[in-house]
Amino acid sequence: MTRIDTLNSNLRGVDGRLFNISKNQVHWVLGIPNRGFVVPTYKSLSQEGKLKIIDIMGRYGKSWNSKSTKTSRHYKTEGIHVNRQLMDGVEGHWQEHEEDEFKMLFLLLSLEMLLCPTQSSRLASDLVPSLTCAPRAVEYDWCCLVLKKLMDSVAAFSRRYYSSGFASGCGGCLIFVVVMYLDHLNRKPVEWGVFTRLEVWNMNQIRRAIKDDRKPDGGDFGQLGTLDVAYGERHPRLARDTDGPA
Repeated sequence: MTRIDTLNSNLRGVDGRLFNISKNQVHWVLGIPNRGFVVPTYKSLSQEGKLKIIDIMGRYGKSWNSKSTKTSRHYKTEGIHVNRQLMDGVEGHWQEHEEDEFKMLFLLLSLEMLLCPTQSSRLASDLVPSLTCAPRAVEYDWCCLVLKKLMDSVAAFSRRYYSSGFASGCGGCLIFVVVMYLDHLNRKPVEWGVFTRLEVWNMNQIRRAIKDDRKPDGGDFGQLGTLDVAYGERHPRLARDTDGPA
């Protein structure tokens, strides 16, 4: 995570090569919409949206009593806990008139488990307003949201790491960072040009690439080096020959 520059939105390889990170790359890797309306926040919610939030929190929200390790003060936290019961409910049988409810729960799980995960099993509190647009989710720019939450999480990780020399984990869509990094390694590409990139990188492919890129001493990565390549363009490790004359 320390190789990501959140101010300039780029990733630095071990060989020093910089790769700018944009929402278009998020689109290529995850396949989610990268244009459309801005995902709603508490500040931008309409009165109707606020009423929806009250309804959602009333049915799925919970509260926790916590104690600060620094000040010993007790405080109450409200949020949505993603548990097995919630996941089993989404996998159950749904009626046609329950379509909007299903979409809302599916979006909730997608945000917490893949797109914008936290270090706990709770949906980030500032993401709750995004659930109000679930019935028309395809019309919203989710790539921008995913990238912003990732950069915020990495920035928080960096602050903890550089202040104490240790950080115990990082939120955000780390699978996006992994796939993007692996796609830029100096090795034969995995089904280059196939959209989405997440579909072609199964665990066997990921393990193989990690093994190839790990340095001989078994420590850091960077053995292979990186390539200056962009999604949607020809990969430099692929053959350049055409089909030939008819």
